Amino acid sequence: MTKKTARLILCILIFFLSLPAVFAKASKEVSYFDVIIQKQNEVSLLYEDFYSLRAKGDVKKVDIAAELEVGKYRYKIEESEWYYFEIEDESKKKVHPLDFNLSLGYACPVILFDDVIPDYMEKRCWPLSGTANIEILPVKTPAGNFGIAIKGFYSRMEKEYSGYRISGNLISAYLDLVWQLPLNRVFAFDLHAGAGGILFHNFEVNYDNLITTKKLNSLDLSLDGGLALKVFFTRHFFLRSAADFTYSIMSDMTLGQIIPEVSLGLHF
Repeated sequence: MTKKTARLILCILIFFLSLPAVFAKASKEVSYFDVIIQKQNEVSLLYEDFYSLRAKGDVKKVDIAAELEVGKYRYKIEESEWYYFEIEDESKKKVHPLDFNLSLGYACPVILFDDVIPDYMEKRCWPLSGTANIEILPVKTPAGNFGIAIKGFYSRMEKEYSGYRISGNLISAYLDLVWQLPLNRVFAFDLHAGAGGILFHNFEVNYDNLITTKKLNSLDLSLDGGLALKVFFTRHFFLRSAADFTYSIMSDMTLGQIIPEVSLGLHF
């Protein structure tokens, strides 16, 4: 056998041995087409990335080059396998039917008008204060989320004079209607307004000679309104910055306050 004949036989053998690999590769090429498209809303989103195709407990990935809208699709992988998958509207993913927010933080009420408290205690700003807020938002629309909030403010009021001290607690609580507008995944803005009560709790005058006056306790109507901005660090953790105006109606005075606050909260 000459060298030329041997080379020819070797080339023929390599050719036939490579045929199965060529046909196997061709049979595994992905062909795809849509069976039915059912739009879930008027917004159609385009996709050009990888999608997981689940079949028989296995997860496969196929590179989809075409732009596909929201809907249901069927992909044929090899000649014998059919895989079904559905592209969902991302705007509806991970949307809870009800949002629940809880926050606790620092507040600093400032008296805007009525001079009774400033005249007695010579102060308009009360930095020893805190706030708590619970929000429930069950209604979600393209125009924003709607719900209610229960919130409260607490301030410790004290003033030292020569020979005596005035002290007491100012507590207020409100039930608000809330409109929240999510700006994006990080920021959410809201407007809120409602009504509640304001409580002057255990206000008294303590003299150095151990004489203490009768404690003053009074509960009156109070109105509330304000705005807030939430900054989400994670899906469940946020910072809330807000400012509220309260208008309290009493028998011998009308108390107006502006209450800025900063608090940390959890989203459920």
